[in-house]
Amino acid sequence: MGVLGITATNDSYGFSIKKPGDNIVWYDLLNYVKVSDFVKLSSKQFGELTGKKMTVPEKLSFLILKSQMKHALKKDPDIKIKDYFSKKKSTLSVLLWILIGFFALILLAVLIFGKLN
Repeated sequence: MGVLGITATNDSYGFSIKKPGDNIVWYDLLNYVKVSDFVKLSSKQFGELTGKKMTVPEKLSFLILKSQMKHALKKDPDIKIKDYFSKKKSTLSVLLWILIGFFALILLAVLIFGKLN
């Protein structure tokens, strides 16, 4: 009843402001850049390209992405960013991680319930 009362009386309206330059999609242009050139970018330079200052979690994610791209460069030095993101993850690796998570959850449950008894 409480949630229904809050949603029924919510009279706030959301809006966003769109600047004229927002229509240009910078990441479409970035798709055709080689991964070897992208890896050389710093987070500050990437922020200048996008026009936004990166937050700390975005910087961390950027560093992890660059690290993963460096490993992909060893297999294919001429790979483009578009090709890097279009490669599908193998179903086997996804299934393996799901199984690892499932067994870790079971192990955790056994440890917790074993200490309670």
